Amino acid sequence: GTHDLDTITGPFVYDAQPPQDISFVPLNKTEVWRSDKLLDHYLHDSHLKEYVPIIKDKPFYPVITDSKGVVLSLPPIINGDHSKITLNTRNVFIELTATDKFKAQITLDTLVAMFSEYCEQPFTVEPVIIEYLSGPSEQTPKLQYREQRARVDYCNSLVGVEESAENIAKMLTSMSLTAKLEGTNTLKVLVPPTRYEF
Repeated sequence: GTHDLDTITGPFVYDAQPPQDISFVPLNKTEVWRSDKLLDHYLHDSHLKEYVPIIKDKPFYPVITDSKGVVLSLPPIINGDHSKITLNTRNVFIELTATDKFKAQITLDTLVAMFSEYCEQPFTVEPVIIEYLSGPSEQTPKLQYREQRARVDYCNSLVGVEESAENIAKMLTSMSLTAKLEGTNTLKVLVPPTRYEF
């Protein structure tokens, strides 16, 4: 979820609460809805109905709130209207939930990198600290570059061509990857956080 940071107050809490205890104004609505009634309503929404069964019959619903109890999100269904992004938004808070931590990191890194292009100071991001109840804290987003090595002969065999190491390096560079020859048959490739497919 994306939120106007200037309309909410940290720290933020990801919690699970009984459906009848969660009430808020959903995104693009004007009245307060209790979460279980809201899900009944969204069972007939063409965009959201496929997500409703994920939590509908659970005794507790996931909810993200700020320190004042303002509901930011009822994941994975809908954000709250209170923190919606407008043309006047200057500071964006991105929260993300998932059942697969690795996929969550990929998604978060990509979203943050893409949003950061439009910052007042382009490509600046402020990290947050996640404090887990069951373990150590973690700073996120990671936005880490990583090194991969690729054998030139293997690359050629995959594609079915015979390209020189220099040409392969140029092609990789045109794909936003930095590639340098290491020895005679190996390329050292620097992969940015937005290119997890490599």
